Amino acid sequence: MPAQASEKQKKKLLGAAFTPSISAMQNFRNSIEARYLDAYGLVTVVPGADVNSVGMGNGLLHLGLYVVELAALGLLESKTQMRFHRTVDDCRVVEGTVTVPGLLVRHPLKSRDPESWDDYVGVAAASFFCGRRHANEIVAYGEANEWVFDNLHPWATRAQSPGKWFDRMPGFTAFLRMAAGRTVGFWDRFPLFVRILHATLAKTDKADTQMKSFLMLMVAQAEHPEFSLLFSFWEWRMRKRFGAVGKAFHAYFAGGSSETHPLVSALS
Repeated sequence: MPAQASEKQKKKLLGAAFTPSISAMQNFRNSIEARYLDAYGLVTVVPGADVNSVGMGNGLLHLGLYVVELAALGLLESKTQMRFHRTVDDCRVVEGTVTVPGLLVRHPLKSRDPESWDDYVGVAAASFFCGRRHANEIVAYGEANEWVFDNLHPWATRAQSPGKWFDRMPGFTAFLRMAAGRTVGFWDRFPLFVRILHATLAKTDKADTQMKSFLMLMVAQAEHPEFSLLFSFWEWRMRKRFGAVGKAFHAYFAGGSSETHPLVSALS
């Protein structure tokens, strides 16, 4: 499983005319690590946000985006991978005295907040570049529990928690299985292709949708050639609409701070 993106992938993301300097790439990492990580290793929307701040947001989704961007830039180090594992481990559900691998909470200090699928996209995509352990845990839990992920009611059935049934979203469980290194047949991955294509062509500026498309494409295009073509089209579309890949994410982070978030500027 890859720990870094290939040179071809880097050119796709950064554009042939844009070659960031080593110092600029190092500044990206240093800025995140010094100002946008909370005490538990989750990435925040605004500098210095704590667990009770609106600037915390979907910390696991942001962390996943950070790890994948590091991989895309060739900057993903083993110490970052180890911290990713520790952070996600701290976000696993604990039922009584039993840890439930694959079932996540939004934050270690917010175990009673309902978790959604967004953070699973970030964790699974980052896991693909970090040994796939957490992606495998997510898939194992999903397969054992009808793909229902309800952190407030572990092992709830689909009938009990229909809103937490991840297989209701076209292609999502196929993405999770790709991230875990499972074999995914053409017709199983086709809904994911259509989902991302639809989001790419949509005229609405939903930055969180494009963030998730980016993360899912980073995994899928490494496994299946049709997604590599879709990634090229997605990248072209983002550049045409926003001027750069990273700027497609800007609206998501813009409300939190007057400065441009490093997760935006790194791919801009």
